[in-house]
This record gives sequence, C-alpha cells and structure tokens, in this order.
Amino acid sequence: MSAGLDPRFTTLPLDALADAALSRAKALGATHADVRIARIRNGERRLRDEALESSTDATDLGIGVRVIHSRSWGFAAGITLTTDAAASLADQAVAQQKEHLVLLRQRLDRFRSVFAGGPLIS
Repeated sequence: MSAGLDPRFTTLPLDALADAALSRAKALGATHADVRIARIRNGERRLRDEALESSTDATDLGIGVRVIHSRSWGFAAGITLTTDAAASLADQAVAQQKEHLVLLRQRLDRFRSVFAGGPLIS
C-alpha cells in the first residue's frame, strides 16, 4: 500500500514550473513539449558479517523538459526548481534539438553521397 505523495513534494510550485517551461517551448515554436518533475529517494545499507557498517539516505529533486521542434527531439534537465530555470531548460532543449538536427542532416548527406552511385540493395 502506498503512503501517498510526500507533502514536501506536493507543496512545490509544480504547476508554475510546468507552465513556465511549456509556455517558453511554445513561444520558441515547439510542436510538442512535456515536463517531468521528480523527487527520487535512495537508500543504501552496507553490512559486513551481519553488522551494519554504514547507512545513507539521499533525496534528489530535478526537472526535465522534452520538446519536438522541426520534427526533431530535444531534451534538457536541471536541479534548480524556479520558473526562470524551467523556462531556461526549454531554451536549452530547443537549442539541443537544433544541434541534433544539424548532426542528423550531416549524417543523411553522408548516407546520400555513399549511395548516390546506384540503388540501395539490402
């Protein structure tokens, strides 16, 4: 049985963060955008000869923004949970997508030049 969502997570400005990123992505011309905000808890216990040697607990918070722009994906992630940072991640995702598109076009150009001499038979 689940204990429910931790209030320390649900009290974060989740809607404002998502809105900032999605609005910026739309303004940049993205045809799709999604935002993921995650809180991940990790625990580690080390035992030796049945005795506890160490115990650690950690919590990580982060946000990821994924976009489709010009029919290509872009992604950016960070750990700063502010609306400015969320909007900046949308900027980074679109910029990353543009770099990806340049590389993809270069690969397609190389592929076309290799097979320009005749039909492609597989």
